[in-house]
Order: sequence, then structure tokens, then C-alpha cells
Amino acid sequence: MNYNRTLFLAVVAAMSMSMSQALAQNCFHAPAPGIALGSGTDVVLPMQSIGFAFPLQGSTFTDLHISDHGIVFLSNGGVPSPPSSGDPLLFSPSGANLVSGSPMIAALWTDIVAAGATSQIWLDAGPSRCTVTWQDVQIFGMAEISFDLQLHLLPSGTIEFAFGPGATNASGVGGGSELGVCGVSLGGGAPLPGGMDLSAGGSVATATLFEQWTVPATFDLANRGLRLAPTSPGWLVTPLGAPVGCASTSNYGTGCGADLDSVYERFAAGAFDLTGLTVMFRRTQYGYAVTSSPGGSIVPPSTTAQPVAAGVQDGQEQFLLSVPMPMAGGSTDVVNVTTKGQVELGGVPGAIVTSPTVVGLLAWPNTCFHCWHDFDQSLPGSGAITFEEIGSVAYVTWNAVHSFQFGVPSTLQFQLDVLTGDVAIVFGATAGLADPANPNGCLVGYSVGGASADPGAADLSAAGAIAVADAGGFPLAIAAEGVPYLGNLGFGVRVSNVPAPGPIAFVYFGDQASNLSLTFAGLTNCTALSNFLFGSSTIGTTAGTGVAPVAIPNSVVFLGFTVNAQALALSSANPAGLITSNATWFTVGH
Repeated sequence: MNYNRTLFLAVVAAMSMSMSQALAQNCFHAPAPGIALGSGTDVVLPMQSIGFAFPLQGSTFTDLHISDHGIVFLSNGGVPSPPSSGDPLLFSPSGANLVSGSPMIAALWTDIVAAGATSQIWLDAGPSRCTVTWQDVQIFGMAEISFDLQLHLLPSGTIEFAFGPGATNASGVGGGSELGVCGVSLGGGAPLPGGMDLSAGGSVATATLFEQWTVPATFDLANRGLRLAPTSPGWLVTPLGAPVGCASTSNYGTGCGADLDSVYERFAAGAFDLTGLTVMFRRTQYGYAVTSSPGGSIVPPSTTAQPVAAGVQDGQEQFLLSVPMPMAGGSTDVVNVTTKGQVELGGVPGAIVTSPTVVGLLAWPNTCFHCWHDFDQSLPGSGAITFEEIGSVAYVTWNAVHSFQFGVPSTLQFQLDVLTGDVAIVFGATAGLADPANPNGCLVGYSVGGASADPGAADLSAAGAIAVADAGGFPLAIAAEGVPYLGNLGFGVRVSNVPAPGPIAFVYFGDQASNLSLTFAGLTNCTALSNFLFGSSTIGTTAGTGVAPVAIPNSVVFLGFTVNAQALALSSANPAGLITSNATWFTVGH
């Protein structure tokens, strides 16, 4: 097999002379590269470095504190200190609050919550640009609309915003949370100037700049961008218009060569379909066989059943089992139950997380079964969460427990056979989980403690013996390294999870997607996902990772050029001695 450099790379090298300078467009340049910081509800994430000393109207700041509500607070090593998670300021957008506290930049400060499994806050901090991305968020109570926000900080003191399609202010909670604010302030009780129409542009001579939308659903910068350039003092405001010709990347398909130690299904608001079913995790020699079936009996809690964090909204409690129960890696004689629908097998209890995310499930520190939902047993009229062991079965029951802020009950029960290790989740009347008005949704599944590979969403209502391993691994993977914009000579594709001993991988490039099973050729459960038209490149790997460089010249010749890539690596996982990765698309743009 001849592993030549790709035709695409040869073309790039031959045409590296820049033919014209393209104007920068209002394009998202994250979340790749960048780091995922997580998400949450009414949170301020831990302090992060900006990457340089950011000048703001006569002051400089080295660090930022990102909130899920579309805002960041600035500091120098935590001074001045930002608000804490849960502070009412976070969900109280207004011009007055903009100037009252810590130095703040508001991209779109409104009642934003995580939209679902793909919701994430990203940070890409470097010496020339700091980018914060709020990915796939929504307005509380509006599950049908999700959008992205982005904030860029430049060493010059310039601030740029990008607002994705659907960005709006429309919270139905009231109390001021339906307002929207975009702007910047040094805080500390600074004078509050009049607001301005940011969409019209213009200039101001004040350090504080903002627009406030007081009527729900009137935010008028969706699918547009905005630049704030400092004039010291003051700002020059320039609308950037809609994104045009932007660089993009996306992944598709799955890699092979590793057992998976997680299974899940993420339910958006109103989409829950497990009512009246039992999801069974049958213990096997190597893990679990996951199936579902209609029916199943919920055993009513007895008068001696123990309450779980009695009357507490966000709590957890440990319980001792009568005998050690088989589990991944051995056995446990203790379970930890959270009020948010988790039953952990051993381990040290951790933080309570109210918003279910796939990222969170896959990184859960303890081996855990989930019916992850924002339950609230402290609401008036709610039933209780209980634990008891009868015979050889431990029962953890949500007995008509209400959902947060909605007061709609759900009944379900975890049944743990302490002798066999089998676990069943029996779903009774689950109106709260299925309520279309509840934006938090639900996440049902299981994951071995620690970082797990994403197996992709399962349909648990039609599960037919899904195999989940005790000792999982990560399949061969490929993803873009950076953003394929014109002039990015550092762009490439990164291959990871190359099996030992390596130390090479092969990257194939093409221009059309494929879905050809390679099992017939001895690559069991592997798939060819590209037509491989542009040939291949051999790369060296270190600790299972390597990068195939794809330098992109600053020439409009390449604008809109679209390529896919897939990796192969040597492995003993199948008869052919090779495994394949998922595939990634990238389109050259601004």
C-alpha cells in the first residue's frame, strides 16, 4: 500500500502564493480550538486566564469568570471578586446591574439555560485573541429554539460579539429575567449613561456602553455581529452584519477498535418515551446487556423505607447494602443516591448537578446509573425519594416526585439485585419527565466512573441487548485541529486513541462521504466513511496522538474548498490488524 502525501496537500503547496487578501467576515472561530468548560444553571465557572492583559477603558485585566447567562466578569487573579453561582444578579439583566458590581462584558445577558446534550461553554485563550463561546443554549422555557453566542477579546481592547440565528430575550419567568442586555462596564457603581441602538452603530464618550431590550423577543442582533473599538474614553460601535463564507468543521460516523462502557438516551422537553417500560441492565461476565420491555412492577415503598436527603431539593445520601454487589471493577457494599436521579455504586459523593448533559454523564467520577432530571422533592405536594432493601433487592424510588418549578410528579424505581448485580429502572407515571414545558429534559443511562468514550445516543425504548463493557476504551478518532480559515498555516487534522505500540497512523482525504462496512475485509465493525479521492498521509504519533498538517494559504482560490478525512491505525482488535476512525469534514472559509 502506497501512503503518498495527499493530492490536496500538493495542491496547497503548489498554490501557496497569496492571490488576494480576503476581508475578515463575522464568523465563529470556536469552539475549535478551545477547551470545554462545562455548563450549568445560574453558574459562574472557575476563573480562567485571558491569555494577555486585556485593556478596558484605562484598566487592564488578566482573568475572566464566565457565567452561563451570556456574560463574563473580569478580574486580576480574582480581584475584584465576581458574583458566586446562584447570585440573583446572574438572572437579573439590566443597565443598572451592569454598572453595579464587578467589571462585566455582556454578550447577551438574559435568562439563558443549557439546551441539551450539546450545550457547552468553550474558551480559546491565546496571546492574540481570547474567545468565549456559549454553544447550543436556549431561553428558559423555550426549548424549541437554541442558538450560539460568541465573545472575542483582542489585545487592542477591541471587543467583538457574534450572535447566532435564534438569539433572543424571551424568558417566561418574569421578574426582569425576560430583559436582554448587551454591553460593557467597569462596574463598581460607575455612572449609568443612556442606552444606545447597537444595531445602528455610532460612538459614545463613556466607559460604559449598553443596549437594553425591555420587551420580550425584541433582541435585534440575531445572526449578526458587532464590534466595539475603544476610543479612550468611549467606544466606536460597528455592526458587522451576517456571517458570510465562514470556515467550518464537523465530525460524522464512529470509529472502531474499542469496547464502550456507557449507554444513554437524552430526552428533550416533551420527548420522554419510556413511560410504562423497564430498562434492564443484566449483569454479564464483561459488563451489562441492556434491554427494555413493557411493564414491570414498582414495589411501593414500605413504612420503614429510608428517606433520601429528606425534604432537600439538591442533596444526596449514602446507604449500606447487606452484601457486596457485583459491579465494574469488583463489588460495592454502598450506594450513593442523589436527588437528581443518580444511583452511584460506591465512590466518594460529588457535587449535585441540576442540568443533565451527555458530557457530564460520560465524565461522571463514580460508576453510576442515571435518570438525570431536575427533580425537586421540596416542592409543596411532592412525593419523596426513598431507599430500602427487601430480600436481595435494593429499591430506590422517586414516588410522585415533582420537577423543579413545574410541580408535575413522576414515579420511577431503581431495582438493584445485590446478589447478581442486575439493575432495572422501572418507569411508572412520568408526567414530569414528559412535560413539554420543562426545559431541563431528562438523561437516562449508565457510565463506568471516569472519562468514557461517547457511544452515541441509543434508543432505549427499542433496546435490543446493547453490550456495555466494564473496561471501556476509546475508538480511533479524528477531528480538526484549529479552524480552516484562509491564512491558517497551522490548521490540521488530529488523530487520537492510536493503539499501542503505534507509532504511526494513516490519514485519508476525500471529497465525498461513504458508509461502507469493512467487516467483509476483516475490519470487524469498522466503516469506510470517505471516498479517499485525494490519497493519504502517514503521520507519526506520540502517546497515541498525532497531527496531519493541512496549511491553508491566504488565497481566495481555496474559499469554499471542502474535504473530508478519516484515519486508519494498526491494531490487534480484528483479523485484518487495522481499525478506522470516525471522519471529519472541513470547509475553507473566513
